[in-house]
Amino acid sequence: MKRAALTLGLALLAPPAAAQWLGEPSWNNPTAGSGFTIYGDYSRPNTDAGGGNAIGGRTVAAPVQTMLFGAVGLSVPLPTPVVRVEPYVSPGIRYHHYASVAPGAADHETNFGWVIGGNLGFGPIGVHLAYDSEKFADGKTHGVFGVGANIGLR
Repeated sequence: MKRAALTLGLALLAPPAAAQWLGEPSWNNPTAGSGFTIYGDYSRPNTDAGGGNAIGGRTVAAPVQTMLFGAVGLSVPLPTPVVRVEPYVSPGIRYHHYASVAPGAADHETNFGWVIGGNLGFGPIGVHLAYDSEKFADGKTHGVFGVGANIGLR
């Protein structure tokens, strides 16, 4: 059996944060290689996270919030022929800073969140899915399920 992979990551998400993360799970790919990769994602936030549908292409937009994310990604690449299978879990701390808030309202908060998901790879083509959960100060738990695809140009 292949060795277990442990990845410690800290992502500082400044301007791209709103477009990349609002309504999307925090994607994790502990054994990602180097090179240029294009992603496309679809997700369904629960009602506490705004509901509806979210589609992402990892684009840049003016943020309504900035997010700092520190997490540990634990994965075990499975020994499967032809296809790469990598389930993972990623617990971490998330800091949110909001740009436009009502007077007297908090402009930031820090929460615990976790992600459970998996990555499948077929040569340069990949498919990923994840469920992300984060409990906020107002008592609501934002849950987001997402699925996406990617192609790596190495």
